[in-house]
Amino acid sequence: MGWYEDAVSNNSFGDARGFAKTLFVGSASAGYKTAPGGENYDNPAPSVASLFRNGVVDTADRGTRIVCRKGHVEPAITTADFFSAIGTRKNVHIVGDVRDARLDVAAPSFSWTATAAQWILDTQGITMENLRLFLAGPHVGGTALTVTAPLLVSAAGCGFRRCKFFHGFDADQIATIGLTTAAGADDLTIEECEFHGETAAEVTTAIQFVAANGLKFNDNAVRVATAVAVGVVRFLTAASLGIQMYRNVLESKKAASETALTGMAGITGQVNDLHLAVLANAAAQLVIGGANSAILLPGSLQFGDRLFVTNAPAERAALMTPISA
Repeated sequence: MGWYEDAVSNNSFGDARGFAKTLFVGSASAGYKTAPGGENYDNPAPSVASLFRNGVVDTADRGTRIVCRKGHVEPAITTADFFSAIGTRKNVHIVGDVRDARLDVAAPSFSWTATAAQWILDTQGITMENLRLFLAGPHVGGTALTVTAPLLVSAAGCGFRRCKFFHGFDADQIATIGLTTAAGADDLTIEECEFHGETAAEVTTAIQFVAANGLKFNDNAVRVATAVAVGVVRFLTAASLGIQMYRNVLESKKAASETALTGMAGITGQVNDLHLAVLANAAAQLVIGGANSAILLPGSLQFGDRLFVTNAPAERAALMTPISA
């Protein structure tokens, strides 16, 4: 079956043999020959939410893999803690039956369509892969909508891989803070993901890390618009310890933007192979931790030798300073 190659062999959260159950989901838009209603490949359940409501997900913490068929459209997320029926179930991997959701417009999709709509990852080991996540409703012009905090992670061992996040379409269709962590979100993995917002859709920040100890944030691209002096990735409130950030692109699309990454006092870990893009076009953006830097408040982070910033279009990136003796 195609899903085995794409959704099992090509992922970082373990293969199907590491789960007690493998269940399948497919909405009518996925184009099946049989009516939805089962949980197998040819007769899938209609939604991820229905699997939790019907109690078929493994309850002994041994793990459940939920494979969303290509073309699946999950019913809109409309309320706070929309997936509360997940209860205390742990180690659930929700994966799309495509090779890479950043490239495939038919990748399974989830949409948030109300101001307070939220998916809370508050049990251990909830991971998502190869999904398209529309955090502020459909990514087209439409009814004004501000979704305050669509994704909140507060449990250990959660993760996202090869997902594409849509943060906003225009000035009145935005996710204020698309992805947020809270105390307890240790060992979070975010890898090979793309976070996208239109230039007119200015948000507070795309990702806000609070107490994300052991964070692994690698091989991602974050391109949204924020306030001039706020990074598209921001650390806040309680320091994240022992983080890893390798091979990332962080771009602030706001006109005259200065900052792409906002740290805080006490943060620790390693950062390398980072390309920052802002638009203020001043030398101040090139100095780590300066008043108008592309990196504010670096705390106790240690930076590798590949740390670059462009501060205007059509320019080659400059190496940030200071440099160790």
